[in-house]
Amino acid sequence: MKINKQEIIDKAKLAIKNQTPMSMRALSRAVGRSDVFVSDILREAGLKADFLSITQHPKDVVVEREVESKIRRDYKASLDTIKELRNEISVRGFLSEISAKIIVPTIDIVQDKGKKEATAVVMASDWHFEEEVRAASIDNLNEFNIDIARKRASTFFERTLKLITICRRDSNIKTLIVAALGDFIAGWIHEELITSTTPPEALVLVFEQWLSGLNLWLDNADLDEIIFIGSCGNHGRITKKPHYKKSQEKNYEWLIYQFLAKWYANSKQKTRIRFILPKGYFNWATVYNRKLRLHHGDGIRYLGGVGGIHIPLRKAIAQWNKAQHADLDLLGHWHSRQIGQDYVVNGSLIGYNEYAERIKADFEHPIQCFFILHPEYDKTAEFSIRL
Repeated sequence: MKINKQEIIDKAKLAIKNQTPMSMRALSRAVGRSDVFVSDILREAGLKADFLSITQHPKDVVVEREVESKIRRDYKASLDTIKELRNEISVRGFLSEISAKIIVPTIDIVQDKGKKEATAVVMASDWHFEEEVRAASIDNLNEFNIDIARKRASTFFERTLKLITICRRDSNIKTLIVAALGDFIAGWIHEELITSTTPPEALVLVFEQWLSGLNLWLDNADLDEIIFIGSCGNHGRITKKPHYKKSQEKNYEWLIYQFLAKWYANSKQKTRIRFILPKGYFNWATVYNRKLRLHHGDGIRYLGGVGGIHIPLRKAIAQWNKAQHADLDLLGHWHSRQIGQDYVVNGSLIGYNEYAERIKADFEHPIQCFFILHPEYDKTAEFSIRL
């Protein structure tokens, strides 16, 4: 049975009087109380200092103080833990109360009242059909020759057909706009491009490729109309330097477009394909009251700034819109797919080559662009056709 405070005081006084060696721990055990409790009783009675100085060895004092310090630290840590647990219990209670009041809204699936009309747009440019790119000359990043050009062009036509089919799931697509933006041949504008294949030969190859592709779409895409809009590139020009007067008529690609238009004008499909042929640098089309401005893209001045083509393109569009506003610019030339709110820059079919490596252009795989024009949502469903 534990004894009272007075008995502890009496035992301590007796030990002091008789000079009986007794540690604080020994006294605590003798009275059945904790060290801290006994220490506090002796302090209150004014006996602690005498008791410690007379009865304890200095080493015992250090040990006792360490024990007391640890007990106090543990006690404080226990209080902190209790506080944290109380806070956690409070938070859990609050969350439980809130969760009981949360109402999860349901989303009703609105049944389609029918597919809305939309128009598919595919962009083709920068094929450089007869140019050769040797794999070894650009660290095997790309390879290009006439055989590869034919395969990539065929893939372009086939994948365009697949994308039309995919987009028909939610849209009624009966019209395809073909934005033919130039540089389908490499031409002879640079001496290094004078190869075994001449521009007239390349012209025939590209003409044949377009015939096969357009026939594929006409026969298999279930379209009411294909609108072919042509723009001439800089590589197809027949002059050494750019001309501004009759620049389109001085271009091999103008011939390709003329031949295609005449070919289909005498075919059974003449009512299903329409050609908008180039008369100046810009070519135009209107879809759902939105004006499309099509051009090759070489009318933009860009000298390699860190902002890329976007800044000079934005400046150019702002200036052109002062003369005639366009809602969407479609262009190629830069061999890099870039998309903005009011413009789409097409990639290339030839892909990365020695010139791109030398001017430190961004690497890009052979890509052409496809998207959907919606009467309400404008330009949607944007795809890159990887070749």
